[in-house]
Formats: sequence, structure tokens, C-alpha cells
Amino acid sequence: MCAGGSSCDIICGTFPRCEPTCTGVDQCNAVCRDDCTGKCTGGKTCTFQCNNNCTYDCSGSEECVVNAGDGSKIDCSGTGTCKVTCAGTCKITGCSGQGCEVRCQTSDGSTQDGTPGGCS
Repeated sequence: MCAGGSSCDIICGTFPRCEPTCTGVDQCNAVCRDDCTGKCTGGKTCTFQCNNNCTYDCSGSEECVVNAGDGSKIDCSGTGTCKVTCAGTCKITGCSGQGCEVRCQTSDGSTQDGTPGGCS
């Protein structure tokens, strides 16, 4: 967990069910495996990478950048910019307007535009 400061890197490695948390950090980077529950709120830039079945809350941050796997849920409520790339089915809430960019990875590895609600 990181609270305040200029940067924080949380690397969970191969451990599933990691719970990286940043609050009010300028630059928060979190990487975990499966079934992670991450939170980066009230900061400037939140970057989150996880495999499958992750839940990530970056509400209230200036920029949220997420690379997630199948079955993941992302909350971008109140963010200035929300950029999500999903491999599989993802559900995204709070992503709208010009700052919302959703990309869905296809089976051949390429990406295509998703909807503000996610990838199906």
C-alpha cells in the first residue's frame, strides 16, 4: 500500500489475489497476476496490469491506464482519462466522453475499439 508521495511501484509477481492500493500518489504502477483487487484513488496517473478476473478502482484519479485480462472489472468514475485494453470480456464503469478509450484484444493479438462499457 502507498499513500501520498510522487511514485509507487507495486509488483506482486506470480502471486494471485494481490491487493495493490495507492491513495493520493502522483504515479502509481501496479502489476499482478489473477484475481487481484487493486485501488488507485485520488492520484494523478494510475497504471494497472493484471491477468484474469481482476477488479480495479481508479476513481477520482486524473489518468487511469489499465491492461486487463478476461473477466476483469474496472471503475473509472470521475477520472479525466480512462484508457483500458482488455484481453477477453471486461466490464468498465464510469468511462465516458473524449477521455474514454477502450481497446479489446482479439484472438490473433490485434486490438479493436471497444465500447465505454467494456469488451464482450
